[in-house]
Amino acid sequence: MVRAVLIILAIVLGIIAFALNNKSGQLFLLDTGIKQVLAQDYQHGDDSLRVLVCGSSSPLPAAGRAQGCIAIITPEHFFVIDSGAGSTSNLQSVNLPLNRLDGVLVTHFHSDHIAELYEVNLGCWVGGRPAPMKVYGPKGIKKVISGINQTYELDVQYRTEHHGEAFMPAKLAVLQPVRLDAGEALTLGSLKITSFSADHSPTSPAVSYKIEYKDRKVVVTGDTNVTATLAGQVKGVDLLLTDALSQPILNRMIAGATEASRTRGAKNS
Repeated sequence: MVRAVLIILAIVLGIIAFALNNKSGQLFLLDTGIKQVLAQDYQHGDDSLRVLVCGSSSPLPAAGRAQGCIAIITPEHFFVIDSGAGSTSNLQSVNLPLNRLDGVLVTHFHSDHIAELYEVNLGCWVGGRPAPMKVYGPKGIKKVISGINQTYELDVQYRTEHHGEAFMPAKLAVLQPVRLDAGEALTLGSLKITSFSADHSPTSPAVSYKIEYKDRKVVVTGDTNVTATLAGQVKGVDLLLTDALSQPILNRMIAGATEASRTRGAKNS
């Protein structure tokens, strides 16, 4: 029995080796892979509220991990909360429907929460989003988005010239800021997103978001200390996604950096 299995395994490995070292075999494998990737499409299939963690890293280096990004999806709606470095490729790798992204909600303006706002915008634009991408956030959102639009103005021009205005209209690449302060809510059909204050001192403003869809409730805090406001908002929710910091681990990192004479590293920790 074992001998038969080994013979079959050897044959299979031989076929694979032949395919990998033969032009026809390589083209066959390439075509098969392309078809499988392109055939994949996001199907919601029910009336659930889905939450995907597309980035969970801190600003400190973490190989293989993207920075803050949470996807919120219902059959009719699709929002992303924060857009940290590396998160757009995660959104794309699981074939989320970027062409129907309703917008991005920003908790605050630290770089690890806004670094890829244009990248996710580009992915949606290429994917055929029919309107400019909206970016929601507290006071300061217009300044941030104005800077991003200005920074990538030439990139938009080049891509439209390359692909043509009919395929990639330049006006659809311009981010649209929407101010959503703490205490305000966005309601779209059965979906309600409420912004509430977060304590990320000295960073201000900072907000968290409560997502309500039919009878389901989710809170995404972003960076915050525990406050009475947060405690009130999370009562009865089905899912809480919050950033956490271990003070004992942080203290050991600071001590290690100090011992190694990396004083700036100790301060940055």
